[in-house]
Amino acid sequence: MKKLISVLLSMAIMLTAVMGLDLTVYAAGTSANDAQSIRLNTEYSGTLQSGELDKQFDFYSFEMPEIGNATIKVDQFDSDYSSFCYIFDSNGKKIESLNSSYNRAFDCYKIDETVALNRGTYYISISNYSIDGFRYNLGGTYYFSVNYTKKLGKILNLKLKAQKNAKIQAKWDSIDGASGYQIYYSKNKNFKKVIAKKVINNGRTTSYIGKKFTKGKTYYVKVRAYKNINGQKVYGKWSNIKSVKCK
Repeated sequence: MKKLISVLLSMAIMLTAVMGLDLTVYAAGTSANDAQSIRLNTEYSGTLQSGELDKQFDFYSFEMPEIGNATIKVDQFDSDYSSFCYIFDSNGKKIESLNSSYNRAFDCYKIDETVALNRGTYYISISNYSIDGFRYNLGGTYYFSVNYTKKLGKILNLKLKAQKNAKIQAKWDSIDGASGYQIYYSKNKNFKKVIAKKVINNGRTTSYIGKKFTKGKTYYVKVRAYKNINGQKVYGKWSNIKSVKCK
């Protein structure tokens, strides 16, 4: 039996090396105190040990170089249990709890979530839990990564121009890495009620002409950039609010 386990482990290591995955995860920590340090934007593999549920965790640590978005991806195979992971800050406080969903196409439990994090050190724990009421963890192989995306900057130099026929033109500076932009219009500067909004699905487009406003009325406008990450829009900060009186 030991020989068979040794052969299987060797095969797993060889396969992992061929796939370009990091082998350091085999030394995953069991708590934040001995968490294994990982690199961002790198895929890793690991194996959860069997044992009592809620006591079998693999711990890793990672560094956010600056404020940005961290996309946590976990694919867990060979398990009858749904996977989950926690994210802790540098003080050990749990700040995020991410649960998986079953992916029938790949026959695995999958986590694919994006969270906004400040610069600093973070810890991530990976485990699984019973979906049938039993209090025992059968373990399972998993692959995971923490992918970093720089936070989108604030829109600068927003300029408005009232045009004939109750139109308002908005122009702004482009944002590096943006997939597009979102524009809000309101009749009050606090935007308590947004009367119109527009999504521009092109990061290179930095102007838009809104139509069908009311002549003689003052409108307030703000713009922000967004980036598509795993099918979701992640937004940057709003621009300063500008106003214009419609012709």
